[in-house]
Amino acid sequence: MSKLKIGILIDDWKLAAWSYKIIEIIQESDFASITLVIKRGVKTASVSPSDGKWLYKLYRRLDRSFFTAPIDAFARKDLRNFLPDTVTVIEPEIKATRHVDYFAEESNKQIAAHQPDVLIRLGFRILKGPILEIPRYGIWSFHHGDNLVNKGGPPCFWEVMLGWPITGSVLQILTEKLDDGKVLYRSWSQTNPLSVNRNANKVYWKSLYFIPRLLERLHKNGQDALDEALERAKANPVENTSLFRPPGNTQMLGLLWKFSLRNIQRKFLESRRKYRWHLWIGPANQVKPNEAWHRILPPRDRFFADPCIIEEQGRTVLFFEDFPYSTQKGVISAGFWDGESLKNVCTVLEEPHHLSFPQVWKQGEKWLMLPEAKESGTITLYESTQFPFKWKKGIKLMDGVKAIDPVLIFKDGYWWLFFNQATGPGTSAFDELFLYFKKDIDQGDWIAHPMNPIVSDVRAARMAGRLLEKDGQWYRAGQDCSLRYGYAFSLFAIKQWDIQSYREETVEKIQPDWSADLQGTHTFSRSEHYTLVDAYTW
Repeated sequence: MSKLKIGILIDDWKLAAWSYKIIEIIQESDFASITLVIKRGVKTASVSPSDGKWLYKLYRRLDRSFFTAPIDAFARKDLRNFLPDTVTVIEPEIKATRHVDYFAEESNKQIAAHQPDVLIRLGFRILKGPILEIPRYGIWSFHHGDNLVNKGGPPCFWEVMLGWPITGSVLQILTEKLDDGKVLYRSWSQTNPLSVNRNANKVYWKSLYFIPRLLERLHKNGQDALDEALERAKANPVENTSLFRPPGNTQMLGLLWKFSLRNIQRKFLESRRKYRWHLWIGPANQVKPNEAWHRILPPRDRFFADPCIIEEQGRTVLFFEDFPYSTQKGVISAGFWDGESLKNVCTVLEEPHHLSFPQVWKQGEKWLMLPEAKESGTITLYESTQFPFKWKKGIKLMDGVKAIDPVLIFKDGYWWLFFNQATGPGTSAFDELFLYFKKDIDQGDWIAHPMNPIVSDVRAARMAGRLLEKDGQWYRAGQDCSLRYGYAFSLFAIKQWDIQSYREETVEKIQPDWSADLQGTHTFSRSEHYTLVDAYTW
């Protein structure tokens, strides 16, 4: 099958690094290639809503100077150093109004003659007119913000200023209606509370991958891929969606005052906090914990987190991350629950690197454990030689991957491996959940699920325990890390799950509200008689 023909709309040959990366990925792929560049010729002056708003401009300059990002998404890179000479360049004639660019009829004909499958808007202003109908699959454009609640801009600014816990990002097919295109992709990240620049860097680095992912699916499945993406990105409309603009000087002064107070208070509280994770256990028929549950406190020199409960031959065993403050390195410990207290706690697995999130289960006659070992760069399965106290290394499932909270399960003739990872430099591993599968766990490569990442939302993506099955229905627990890491988790019913599709729906959200001193809860486990969660206090 021939590659998709992609055109890009740019203002200048020097692009921001995040935009340059999109083109780099496309050119190096086997599913699409850049065949057309539509470059603005004589720049059209525009009246920016921020003109004359000097306090906003000053803040943005200072923010970029003081809060630099490790990898700058907005550093300029010259596209001419990368694109081959075979790419056609068109400088269209523009008929411009105050905010909108209309392409002249002759320019539209020139572009249409190249029969682009997709045009990617990385420049120009608001586009309207026949140009929107020329590409076979539309003009794709980003809105770096959640268009359900935040139309307009500036990107990634208001979320920081107003203290919103999440910042959205959207890829849409442009229509005549501003910020109301056909949405192909939605994602949400945790807002950086201190810096617009750092917040934007993280969001822009992540969102660039939306386009290559969709182009690959489009190349394979055609219009069906877009229809599926449009269906997946559907969301309930929000009444009175705000149209944000850069603030005037008086408004900016008020925003900065509240922003400063909020961050001074946050930094003061953080300096006094010491996270103390511990466990709560209650009856299996209860999902939401309450104060009648047993609270299991660790010794004061450590915390217990990431629990997994197993019942075997009349014994109830609790596995968990055991983190001594003195070593700052997690080990896996286990103890016996007798209905009133945790007995005989001891370390059952220790490595030179940090371990956490133990997932323990019985497969046939073998007891297996899959802990998180991100620092090692591997995902390694362990097998018990004397359950529950002794374990040996088994199969190395993956190498060269910084996997967070991996979960392995066998279903429908396949092994399925879930884990979180950072998509690329500058991105967060909390935002996106990936799924891989294979038939033989001992042989062959893992196959990436075609819908990867199967979840792209900081409120749901990170795994919060092993998967559960009840009456043929599978459930996944996912962390909500929006307000802060480990704040809450939700249970999701998996409605579709095979080698081509994955879809889940929220069943219930568990927040740390069952005891007045709790600040977060992020792992869920269930056995025949018990439900087990963790929580933390300050």
